[in-house]
Amino acid sequence: MPWSRTEDETLIQVLKEIGTDKSWTKIAAALNNRAEIKVYRHPNQCRERWVNHLDPTKNRGAWSDQDDNKLLKLFLEYGRKWMKISKQFGDRSYRAVNNRWTSLLKKYRGEFQIASIPEDATEEEITALEKKFAKLLLEAKKSGLSTAGPQDPSIEESF
Repeated sequence: MPWSRTEDETLIQVLKEIGTDKSWTKIAAALNNRAEIKVYRHPNQCRERWVNHLDPTKNRGAWSDQDDNKLLKLFLEYGRKWMKISKQFGDRSYRAVNNRWTSLLKKYRGEFQIASIPEDATEEEITALEKKFAKLLLEAKKSGLSTAGPQDPSIEESF
């Protein structure tokens, strides 16, 4: 069930009172004990909502060409380790990093004639194919391709 504005405001208030360094189990319990909250929220839901949607320290703005270059280079170094990659950005959540990667894949898959990844592919095969894509895209960007610009927010938010 989607989060309501009231739930968001209550979660923010609970976090002001308790702090984000406390147990998310305690934070969820405090949220769920508020009379106006009708939906039970699990600790993980509270953490995800805060990190990916409400935390004012996270950058939810457009990605620049420099951001994309950094993402591609970090992907070549770390593979699909989104938490490790997001820590290198500091102000982007792991979900935002993963969503940007997915949107780049979707946007340029046809241009680079990259076939869809087979359903039975192993994690290693997926990473190898995606690293090939990252190398191709970095090379194209060196030749003047721009990945920045208007982004379809429905792509970024759909994951």
